[in-house]
Amino acid sequence: MGKLDVVQSDNKVPEEQKVDPFSRQEVQARFERLWLDDPEQFNPQRNCMERERIQRTRDLILAYVNPQGKKTGDLGCGYGALSLLLQKMGASVESIDIAANALKRLEGKGLELKQDFLPKTLVEDSYYDLVICTDVIGDVAPKVYRHFFAELARVVKDEGYVVCSTALDIDTDDALQRFAELAETELIVTDWSLSYHALYIRLKRFCRYLPLKGLHSWLDQSKKVLLFLEKITRLFWSETGMSHAIFIAKRKPLIPDTPIEFQPTERKHKKQVWE
Repeated sequence: MGKLDVVQSDNKVPEEQKVDPFSRQEVQARFERLWLDDPEQFNPQRNCMERERIQRTRDLILAYVNPQGKKTGDLGCGYGALSLLLQKMGASVESIDIAANALKRLEGKGLELKQDFLPKTLVEDSYYDLVICTDVIGDVAPKVYRHFFAELARVVKDEGYVVCSTALDIDTDDALQRFAELAETELIVTDWSLSYHALYIRLKRFCRYLPLKGLHSWLDQSKKVLLFLEKITRLFWSETGMSHAIFIAKRKPLIPDTPIEFQPTERKHKKQVWE
């Protein structure tokens, strides 16, 4: 099964409209069009599941990082929900997105806005204390995945943190494992925050076919139902019920520590030999 099945995105385009993922101009044109056609698809406040993802991302960050004074890059910032949240906590935030139509929504809110794109940003090496890149990888091509994580590792400081997330395809086996393997090519994962909303997602899909529009809308906004069904999913389906993953990580050292058994033995002086 292809690497594309590792992640899940709602922003799919027809085969004939796919673009060169390394072309800044083509990628920008695609996302400008998506933002013009339906900006609500990028809104992290549009339903209870998206809001819960923001909350869990916040909680994971605060478990390891005090944002006060931290130079932070929000790559693929979209609506800027996390940018604004971290700014309120005292972080110095650069909000980066390829789409000018996205950045326009953040003008006048005290954020430093930059138009740039993954996986080839113009950010300096080792620039940020904290790098945020949430639910972006699902919108890039499989051949870009390794470049994507290499870029996150490049722009974070040695002692800084990277926070990255993705929706997982609930119909794909071992989706989390594959996502983790990709991340660990460049990063050392410190911790995970996992969501188990497969049952909730399938129930919403089923309700779309019922002549009860109000039921689908109610499910879309009911946090109580979301969390209740998550408990059931974790109890009966465990890993197969995972729907979203967030990790916090540090970049791998450029020169790995030499294992003790391979470290050269220091040659003793004659006096030391006889002591």
